[in-house]
Amino acid sequence: MSIQSGCQTNAWSDNWCSCSPLRHFITPHAIANAGFNLSTTVAELINEVGQWRWPQAWFDIFPVLINIAPPQLLVDMDDRCRWKYLDGNLHHFRSWEVWNTLSNRDDRIGWADSVWFSQCIPRHSFHLWTCSNGDFRIFRNKKPMKVKDMNEGLDEDSEEEDNGSDGYFSDKVSSDEEF
Repeated sequence: MSIQSGCQTNAWSDNWCSCSPLRHFITPHAIANAGFNLSTTVAELINEVGQWRWPQAWFDIFPVLINIAPPQLLVDMDDRCRWKYLDGNLHHFRSWEVWNTLSNRDDRIGWADSVWFSQCIPRHSFHLWTCSNGDFRIFRNKKPMKVKDMNEGLDEDSEEEDNGSDGYFSDKVSSDEEF
């Protein structure tokens, strides 16, 4: 957070100083005992002279507070949310900046457009992807089946009668199977 007025920044939970969030080491019980609540803003922690309002005993209990200088508040300005890039620079927070920082930057693979396209059906894309890897699994009988095995037993000269079975799934269910 970039502190301007301090009215929009939560003193305990937001990341507004080098030690933030303060809630990691100051317990809600200690906050309540000092007369503050969990929704206290940074502006409410600074008095009229620009000094911290937290108890002097906190400097002994939480020595890290000694290094936090009170920010100079600008009453008419709103606080700003900032995003830190991987290189450490701060920029205005926008979802596009977050996406660019978090997204994977690997090279684009050649077959991606054949699997993921605007009219795709996700289930079909998944099956196409598994077939392109050469490993298509039949989940019903939990045995792996390679793509090349799909064509076995489909000879045109076969004299077996076609009973509607595809050869991989049994039409009959044994009596000892439970559903």
